[in-house]
Amino acid sequence: MCVSTGTALDCGPDINFVADDFQLGHLSDHQKSELYQLLSEFSSLFNNRPGRTTVTSHHIELKPGSRPVRQSPYRVNRQKADLIQEELDKMKDMGVIEESCSPWASPVVHIPNPDGSVRFCMDYRKVNEPISLKLDVMIVPTNRRTD
Repeated sequence: MCVSTGTALDCGPDINFVADDFQLGHLSDHQKSELYQLLSEFSSLFNNRPGRTTVTSHHIELKPGSRPVRQSPYRVNRQKADLIQEELDKMKDMGVIEESCSPWASPVVHIPNPDGSVRFCMDYRKVNEPISLKLDVMIVPTNRRTD
């Protein structure tokens, strides 16, 4: 299933390039054929664009007495500010972010990747301080015998 991105048509990854991205030599020809068929059948699920889900929800508990953390944006030069705005506009168009009047705010940071590109990140270190970390631990049974 192809999705229009406004400027181009995004049909997800090209299944013809699966062999270039993954080592499939250990699979038989029949298994490779089944894999290509499966990838083709569910190609709408494989996409390089980020997305969001409404299948589940998440609740964050705060430490007692904590207050919202609102940080100002880090100072950046005009070129970086334009790149930040461009990335924000892209994410708004994709529907993965929305404008908010929240009392919580964290600054944007650009982290250089080894290939020279830049990763768009949020600095949540201060926001994480008032969060009460409660881990839901579930013991997974195994079939391993101990005797």
